[in-house]
Amino acid sequence: MNDNVIVGAFAGIVGGIIGIIYSHFMFLLGFSPISSVHIAASLVIIDILNPTTLGYANAIITHLVVAAAFGVLLTYILVYTGKDFWPIKGLGFGAFFCLLAHSYLIPLMRTDEQTRALIFNAPSWTLTISTHMLIGIIAAAIIVKTHYSLKK
Repeated sequence: MNDNVIVGAFAGIVGGIIGIIYSHFMFLLGFSPISSVHIAASLVIIDILNPTTLGYANAIITHLVVAAAFGVLLTYILVYTGKDFWPIKGLGFGAFFCLLAHSYLIPLMRTDEQTRALIFNAPSWTLTISTHMLIGIIAAAIIVKTHYSLKK
C-alpha cells in the first residue's frame, strides 16, 4: 500500500485500539482515575466519569478519529525523515502529541475544575503519556512495515 493517508489512518486506528485497551485496563486496575476513553470523552460530553452508552461510543469514536489523524501525521514524518530510528520517532511523536493535546488543547476546551483535576495529576499524566507512546510505536511499526515508499 502506498497511500500516505490510508496507511497512516489504518496504523493510527490500530494503535488507538491497542491504546484504548491498555489505558482502560490500567484504569480498571486502579493505576489512574481516568483512561484515554475518559480523556476523549472530555472533548464530546460533559460528565466524563459517568458517560452513557452513547457517551462511551462517542468517546471511542473520537479517540479513534484523533488516532487516525495522528497516524497520518506520523506517516508524513516518516516519509520525509526516513525510516531510520523509527521506534524513537514513534515514541517521540507520541509523547509530543500527548503533550500538545493534553497540556494545551484540552485545557483550552475544558475549564471546569473536575475535569482539570482528573487530567492533571501524576497517575493520569503517566498513563496518558505511556498510552500515546505505545500508540506511536505501534503506528510507526505498521507504517514502516507496510508503506512501500519507505522500503529501500
